[in-house]
Amino acid sequence: MVDRVLKGGKVVNLFTGKIQELDVAIDKGTIAGWNGYKGKEVIHVKGLYLLPGFIDAHLHIESTLMTPPEFARAVVPRGTTTVIADPHEIANVMGVKGIRYMIKSSRDIPLNLYIMLPSCVPSSPLETAGARIEAEDLEELLSEERVIGLGEVMDVAGVLGGRKDLLKKLSLFQGRPVDGHAPSLRGKDLDRYISRGIYTDHETTSEEEGLEKLEKGVFLLIREGTTEKDLKTLIPLIKRETERRLAFVSDDRSPSDLVEEGHMDGILRKAIDEGVDPLVALRMVTLNPAEFYRLKGIGAIAPGYRADIVVLPDLKRFKPIMVIKDGEVVARDGVPLWERKGYPCPWEGMKIEIKNIDVMAEGELLRAIEVIPDSILTRERIVRAKIQDGKAISDPDRDLLKAVVFERHRATGNRGIGFVMGFGLRKGAIASSIAHDAHNLVVVGVDDRDILLAAKKITDMKGGLTVVAEGRTLASLPLPVAGLMSYEPVETLSAMHKGLIDTTRHLGCKLPDPFMSLSFLSLPVVPKLRITDKGLVDGEEGQIVPLFVKEGL
Repeated sequence: MVDRVLKGGKVVNLFTGKIQELDVAIDKGTIAGWNGYKGKEVIHVKGLYLLPGFIDAHLHIESTLMTPPEFARAVVPRGTTTVIADPHEIANVMGVKGIRYMIKSSRDIPLNLYIMLPSCVPSSPLETAGARIEAEDLEELLSEERVIGLGEVMDVAGVLGGRKDLLKKLSLFQGRPVDGHAPSLRGKDLDRYISRGIYTDHETTSEEEGLEKLEKGVFLLIREGTTEKDLKTLIPLIKRETERRLAFVSDDRSPSDLVEEGHMDGILRKAIDEGVDPLVALRMVTLNPAEFYRLKGIGAIAPGYRADIVVLPDLKRFKPIMVIKDGEVVARDGVPLWERKGYPCPWEGMKIEIKNIDVMAEGELLRAIEVIPDSILTRERIVRAKIQDGKAISDPDRDLLKAVVFERHRATGNRGIGFVMGFGLRKGAIASSIAHDAHNLVVVGVDDRDILLAAKKITDMKGGLTVVAEGRTLASLPLPVAGLMSYEPVETLSAMHKGLIDTTRHLGCKLPDPFMSLSFLSLPVVPKLRITDKGLVDGEEGQIVPLFVKEGL
């Protein structure tokens, strides 16, 4: 006699593409078989669909602002039972201690949390991170539970240039999955990058780019996050010939999006609304990633597979009425059934020196970062500076705002100062201690007084997000875990996050999620123009560039 039987459900068989009415027998956390079994418990699911638990094959849990235990409570009731996380956000702040925190805090929760070890900490020498992770550190972590591969290799220039320390890291992971990060990489450079043993990419933003990568053997991760929305553009790549080389991933998703749109369930809904066959879409969040990342016994409902099962009434809304993890019912009607667990983080806090942020005019023209909505890519714009008393200042009438990055890990006093377009603020400033990938303190604002006030508020909170205007703090969200995450549940964080965004609306901001856009302003390994604590960075050339230019209009 087995532990329990799910009786009369419609099992979605992802091996054959058939939907079969079967009894599913579960024993000791795994699927014993179909039909003909007696169970100590019988759960009647007649007329309901039984699917394998959903898999998010690439994400940064830190971007949800939640610790792993709270993240599990947010996504498991929506059907996600497995995630493959790259903890390079907390690794850039805390190093190996941060990675160990993510592993330890994810124990004893009903979520399979696998780890891809961060490959590039720091991601670039063009910013100051809180830690450095060498090949020797990764080798030490290889034996940790649930470590399965190497996280996104974002130092493309280092790979192409054959940098020894990076190649040493890659050599450690021969025979294991290695994730890529290759925005806009094509031709011979793509060939050389792949040849180092890097076989996935989640940074593809055009159909042509994606097709070339698929043709060259890349397992393509189609990203649909909060800021990075590539699903609609890449839908044409999902064909009979290619569908088994594709997966959907979330990468970076805000707490308010998790509450309002969902996790992998929300991505499934979008894909089907765009015309993707439901069974194909399901393989892309179950069997495909499980097989590519070699997750044995995950991704299907079949004998010997782990009993991670989603029960729902239809294949359109993907709204689970029951989620089973390792054979146990862990959620009903969107509500988690296990007790909340906390795990304190051994972070020492911020070390920051806030200095004067005047920009003395060295010419009439300057480089400005232009934010692209729904993308982490930016453009470089050459614009005429607004000069007052010999200083370049913000010009909200042209949506030209000052952007400042303060180093927050070592109290070096480093600060990069530039200008950005696309936020739309008419007054005030917004600030964040989330600033990919080194996670220094980033601020965008109209006037220096509010920029400095916002920076001070973040420092006083020991990390977080804030909105200020006219010398007053209007809204804040503390992030006491490495300046990246909170111990609060998703519902609380969602309400606070929405409150922050609504406050920015009153100040004129027009971006869907200005804090997510703000967090990517300093990412130096993505085109085109960025800002770090060391200055303006050309993300294509991989070098610091001057703010002022002599020509270009």
